[in-house]
Amino acid sequence: MEKYLRNPFVLVGAVMIGFWFWKRNKIMKSQPNANDSIESLNSASQFTGTMIEDKAKKFGVPTKLIKDTQKMTKRDVAKTIISNQQMLNATEMSNDERSHILKMVDYLEYELERKK
Repeated sequence: MEKYLRNPFVLVGAVMIGFWFWKRNKIMKSQPNANDSIESLNSASQFTGTMIEDKAKKFGVPTKLIKDTQKMTKRDVAKTIISNQQMLNATEMSNDERSHILKMVDYLEYELERKK
């Protein structure tokens, strides 16, 4: 046993294994999904895809708007709402375009409330 403790390769290997455990624990604490398998992560992303489609049907907005809104901060959502409302007031447009933009504003207001 003593000859293994004097071997520099065994000591370096033990230090490397300890470092690996330390980094692994640090990653596990910072990212809760780090230990999940790839299959479960793929199924979770498909599940969120169906949730996005359901939300798009509920509010009558495109899925791209929902995906973009998820990436926005609370401040960006508020700025988008204000700019869309200003556009509604300043621009002449058909009733279809106006109703589409109003649906988008309604969805953005819903997301703004959720981000509080």
